[in-house]
Amino acid sequence: TASSRAAVRFDGVDDGLQGITGMNFSRNSTVFAVFERESSDGGYILQNSSGDGGGNWWFRNDGFYANGWVRNRDFEWGNLHVAAMSGPPGGMQAWLGYSDVSVTNSLTSAKPGRLALGGGSGQQNDPITVKIGELLVYDRVLSATEIWQTQAWLGQRYGSYAATAESPAISPPGDLGAGNVTVTISTGEAG
Repeated sequence: TASSRAAVRFDGVDDGLQGITGMNFSRNSTVFAVFERESSDGGYILQNSSGDGGGNWWFRNDGFYANGWVRNRDFEWGNLHVAAMSGPPGGMQAWLGYSDVSVTNSLTSAKPGRLALGGGSGQQNDPITVKIGELLVYDRVLSATEIWQTQAWLGQRYGSYAATAESPAISPPGDLGAGNVTVTISTGEAG
């Protein structure tokens, strides 16, 4: 990887690594991946491999998918990425760097199931040339603050970006209406 840390390298021909049977994780989860595409080829960086009709989800060269595009965005090759997908029952959210990059209004839930890396195994067989430096799987949906903190820690660990102040959460998120509205702005860090 960019920080000279160890990584699992997939050659884009036929490599894939699949979790063992029974290692399914639930819909209420958060998955982080630190990876670097080594060429402009397309394919699956990580995906579910449950094949049980629970719906497909993935990080692919062209974005985040969970029974529909959560964010259709190319992961540039030659750059280190710290990406995450968080799956509450109501839908999936995509995170890149310090930001929620989800763009779909109708975020869909997909059953994560078994994890497959490198594209040579899983529900879809489409290998990619990629180095995966780290993978973190949480069996719950992390809060926005926890996701930001994890992204910051991984970004600093791999030297992909320096720490910045967390963007404040605004509640309620915004609405048109009449009359007075109480708005709360908060962050997970002091200062």
